[in-house]
Amino acid sequence: MLTIGSNIGLRKLLPRDVDVLLAWENDPGNWGVSQTTQPFTKEEIETFIEEPQEIDHRGQLRLMIVLQPGEVPVGCVDLFEYDAENQRAGVGILIDKAYRKQGLATKALRVLISMCRNELHIVHLFCHIQNDNLPSIRLFEKCGFEFVEERQLEGENVNYFELKDLSFEKHV
Repeated sequence: MLTIGSNIGLRKLLPRDVDVLLAWENDPGNWGVSQTTQPFTKEEIETFIEEPQEIDHRGQLRLMIVLQPGEVPVGCVDLFEYDAENQRAGVGILIDKAYRKQGLATKALRVLISMCRNELHIVHLFCHIQNDNLPSIRLFEKCGFEFVEERQLEGENVNYFELKDLSFEKHV
């Protein structure tokens, strides 16, 4: 597990995460940021967790954000659309409603950036953020992402942000 400070960490998904992931995935309040259109079954979440959790295997990597001590799940981060040749991936983050506005997303995103640079050799991250999602815009800008342009994503206008050249220490 990767940690920053003494209270936040990222770890791979475990079977004990099924119920919390099911709740987050099936919360319609989260569907707007995840492009989910229908509920997942418990079996689908179990299968997802059981599959090899390697970014090279599925082009995606989901990690739990856990609060220390005790590894209390407070959210998750995703790397998606992984492109090994160009060393790039998309990033998304979800913090459980009960844990928002505590700086946990910033810490988790900084750990993820460090992991991308040092372990996964990803040098370019991007994200899509709805125009009205000001907390997410502030989060990604705080972590060094820069606005590039407005784009269409599944029929909706979104802001496209990039973080390039993760070798620079300023991002962490």
